[in-house]
Amino acid sequence: MGVCADGRCYLCQQNVESHDHLFFGCEFSSRCLQIWSNRSKVQVQQHHVWDWWVQWRCRSGTLKKLVAGLLNSLMYHVWWARNRCYYEQLVVMPEVVVSLAVQDMRMRVNQCMRNHVSDELLVWVNTM
Repeated sequence: MGVCADGRCYLCQQNVESHDHLFFGCEFSSRCLQIWSNRSKVQVQQHHVWDWWVQWRCRSGTLKKLVAGLLNSLMYHVWWARNRCYYEQLVVMPEVVVSLAVQDMRMRVNQCMRNHVSDELLVWVNTM
């Protein structure tokens, strides 16, 4: 995978890069979401990510916060992978992106939310 000088996405090199493409249409981010979905056992319909996210945002409680944190971390790491490709010409595998996102979320939960998370959710986060 080389660096694209024509505006194509640096991760998939197929479509014009935009925020919408990078986070909702790119094959790379779709693969990251699929891997995360399999690891977390949270089923996500790739073509309906926005609708799915609106449903989750309407929920209340700790699970909603954990899923939101995981998705935010995943989006951050997709952006990080894009920048690594752009600035350093290094390709980061989707599995690594998901592992980093999950690792960040585990650290946040275990350090900041441990007393506010049920044992069941704590096990879910730590075994993902």
